[in-house]
Order: sequence, then C-alpha cells, then structure tokens
Amino acid sequence: MRRIPRQYGVTFTSIDTALVNGASILAPLAGAALATVLGIGVALQIATLIGLVAVILFALDSRSPRRTEPAAGVQAADPA
Repeated sequence: MRRIPRQYGVTFTSIDTALVNGASILAPLAGAALATVLGIGVALQIATLIGLVAVILFALDSRSPRRTEPAAGVQAADPA
C-alpha cells in the first residue's frame, strides 16, 4: 500500500481482497484436480515451487527502498 497514491487506496484494497478470496476458493479445487490428474507427489512439488517463488518475491520486495513522501499530486494528510 505504500506504493500507490492515497486516493486509490480503497480501490486497491477491494481488488486485493477480491483476488485473495477468489484464490482461497479456487486453489483447493485446482490442487485436488492436479492431484487427481498428475498424482499427489507432483501436485506437492508444484505447490512447493509456488511457495518458493513467493518467498523469493517477498524477500526481493522487502529489500527495496520504501517511499516516504506522498505521490505526486497528492497532499499529505494533516495529523489533526
């Protein structure tokens, strides 16, 4: 959320929530289908690879510098 303009925060949050909820419904169905078609061993290896890719992407994102000033054209919120 630090990389998007503040006026789009609600939109990005709702899109993120919709994608996560959709994945939580579809992922078990896809995993069961993969286990049926390819076997449980191959399905678990695919799940492991996906998890490793996620860890690598998270580590790379954690090392990138964060923006502390507001985006261009967006005024900082008053700390009333």
